[in-house]
Amino acid sequence: MLRHFLITITRNLRRQKLNSFINLLGLSLGIATGFLILTHVRDEISYDKFFPKSDRIFRVINTAHYGDQVRNWAPTAPVLADEMMQSFPEIEMATHFRQVFSTVLSYQPEGGEKKSFEENWGYFTDSIAIKMFDIEFLQGNSRSALKDVNSIIISPSIAYKYFGEKDPMGKILLYQSQLPLKVTGVFKEIPHNSHLKIDFLITFASFRNFLIEMGYEDLYNARTWAGVYTYVQLGDINQKKDVESKILDFQMDYYQFDGTREEMKSERMFSLQPITQIHLHSNLEQEMRRNGNIVYIIVFTISAIFILFIAGVNFVNITTSHSFKRMKEVGIRKVIGALKGQLIRQFLGEALIMVFIAGLLGILFIDFLIPLYNQLSGKLITISQVFSLNNIIVMLGIIIVVGLLSGIYPALFVSSFDPVISIKGIKDPKSKANRIRKTLLVVQFVLAGFMIFSTFIIYLQIEYFHSREMGFDQENLIAIKTDGDLGEFAINEPDALKNKITGHSSIISASIASNLPGETYSVEGLRPDSIPEDTELPSMRFMRSDKNYLTTLGLELIEGKDFRDVSSLSHGYILNETAVQALNLTNPVGSRGSSTFGGDGEIIGVIKDFHFASLHTLIEPLVIEYLNNEQGKQIGIGYILVRIQPGQYKAAMKHLSETVKELVPEAVFSYEFVETYLSSLYKDEKNVLDLFKAFSLLSIFIACLGLFGISAFTAQLRTKEIGIRKTFGANTKSITLLVSREFIIYVLISLIISIPLGLYFMSKWLQNFAFHIRIQWWVILLSVMITMLIALLAISYQAAKAAFTRPANALRHE
Repeated sequence: MLRHFLITITRNLRRQKLNSFINLLGLSLGIATGFLILTHVRDEISYDKFFPKSDRIFRVINTAHYGDQVRNWAPTAPVLADEMMQSFPEIEMATHFRQVFSTVLSYQPEGGEKKSFEENWGYFTDSIAIKMFDIEFLQGNSRSALKDVNSIIISPSIAYKYFGEKDPMGKILLYQSQLPLKVTGVFKEIPHNSHLKIDFLITFASFRNFLIEMGYEDLYNARTWAGVYTYVQLGDINQKKDVESKILDFQMDYYQFDGTREEMKSERMFSLQPITQIHLHSNLEQEMRRNGNIVYIIVFTISAIFILFIAGVNFVNITTSHSFKRMKEVGIRKVIGALKGQLIRQFLGEALIMVFIAGLLGILFIDFLIPLYNQLSGKLITISQVFSLNNIIVMLGIIIVVGLLSGIYPALFVSSFDPVISIKGIKDPKSKANRIRKTLLVVQFVLAGFMIFSTFIIYLQIEYFHSREMGFDQENLIAIKTDGDLGEFAINEPDALKNKITGHSSIISASIASNLPGETYSVEGLRPDSIPEDTELPSMRFMRSDKNYLTTLGLELIEGKDFRDVSSLSHGYILNETAVQALNLTNPVGSRGSSTFGGDGEIIGVIKDFHFASLHTLIEPLVIEYLNNEQGKQIGIGYILVRIQPGQYKAAMKHLSETVKELVPEAVFSYEFVETYLSSLYKDEKNVLDLFKAFSLLSIFIACLGLFGISAFTAQLRTKEIGIRKTFGANTKSITLLVSREFIIYVLISLIISIPLGLYFMSKWLQNFAFHIRIQWWVILLSVMITMLIALLAISYQAAKAAFTRPANALRHE
């Protein structure tokens, strides 16, 4: 049977080279792309599921109410883990992580050159975390590795970076040029598909000691300080509801709350978040890292289905078209005794083998497409990942499903031919099969038109992100990270550092600030003296800066003074317009207020609102607090912002690098352009755009392959009609229009359906952004014109070929 199928398929491939090529190319591209997308999706939904106890591990998150504002926080207080462990018998263990941001680790080998690198993926934690997440050790003892204060365990990549091939055990790494840490273990690399990206872990006691030394012991014990990420492990997955039912009572005692349970619930509330939902279902305040988005994963899944559907429809249409040419073969088979079931098995078997061949070609395409797909998506999909056992099973399943769905209708259609009509070779262009093919053609172009329109909207929204006025000058602005030795020097000698930086013709100005525009600013409170103590305050975003911040960023002062205009300033605040409105201040300048950590100070100015966060969110109330030297020593600083002269990038970077090297020889010179950083905030949308461009091109290409094949069949079906028309004087133009007209109508029908669908879904998507474009009429028109133009190009060759056929040849056609 298989040998017979292969002989028949080989014969048909030779006879119908064009149709076979279109069939195999469209289906193999569809299978390859669909499988790559599904591999991407499988990777995204697999996050944190590899942890053995992932179904019983939860992150404790906090929902807090500030007046009308609701904020969902990922971090909680350091004391929460121990308190919950003592209060809930259902909890087997509890731990916490304090994230390390932009830290410099250093290693000084004996008689060698000091190695210093900026690190971003480290945490303070304890031995319980190692046990909870089953972190495997390559060197050291997992039970005692984080037992002693100032211990550090590292990943193999960190070990190689600092120690090369030498044994790292017992070596000393210097943390921020101040704290010596002893290497007590090397753990196996954490897989990439985890929300916990870990390069090193430091004893949690070291963090507590650091706070005590800085005079922040009260902060460590504060119930309301969101400084660490708390995780709990339950004895059983079903105990989650039991714990959450007791959380309100726990909170009443935890916060020593004097009000009612309802008041407590309306003020703040803990809840348990499964760790397997963090990556795709969590976008809370101060997440460890940028998470994925379940909406985009759904979109990618639908795109994969669309592409596979379009490729499958092509297969159905071209196979059923080709089956007309096998009418006599089917008729003869029926006359000599072939049963309907045998014919169905034959044609379905042929379809499955064709799909299998397309699948093999798809595998070749996958190898070619992986680098391009990774570049477009920002993923790191590998060959081994694509062809894992699970994925191979999925791929075989896809091939079988596509083969069955694509082959069942042609098989049923062919097996239903009447033997007499089949042997005569009568072909009815108005048959049910033709109507189904044309319906499927419309569906193909509905999907392709939808994707083209959606791609335009995504592109315009991203262009809007880059072109919208941010309220400050982001060009020619460099942010130098102040980690380790450089941070210490900037705290102790800020004026000397800035004077040295600005003492070059390529530099316009420099400022020291706690945050970079686009980063997550801390949420604190500011209570002006005019607001009573019992009045609930709105939450405010806070950042700290020196006197040059407004000038360096180019912010517009609309009332009062800049920090630099106050000669003897020791402490003060500048508010944005939204903060003034939120606090309901009629005369803000000159009034005094106190902040959560800064103490008492004067509001000396008001600035025009600017986008200090991404355009995903509305402009929030912002307080810029003057950063004096004493505050800098207590809370540290984040960046030196430097405004450079346009066109003098090389000279400026040379000067800055030399300045840092001269003032702080052992410092790590790490910088980035603010404009580049702000663009990175829209990385997810950029990746979606790049993928949608590729998906749209592929969809329209596969759809046009089908259109090309069907138009060729239609032209062939009407060959005698065309010959007769030309004999009676029909010109080339009218013949071309005759062949093309019905396909143009079908494409127009598909656009009438696809554009409203696109308008609906893309309007929903745009609502995810606080600032977004309005869909203009010309976008609709452009989408229609491009889709029509591409479709016409696919039809035109066959239409022209039919129009230029000599009447004599057409009338002899069988």
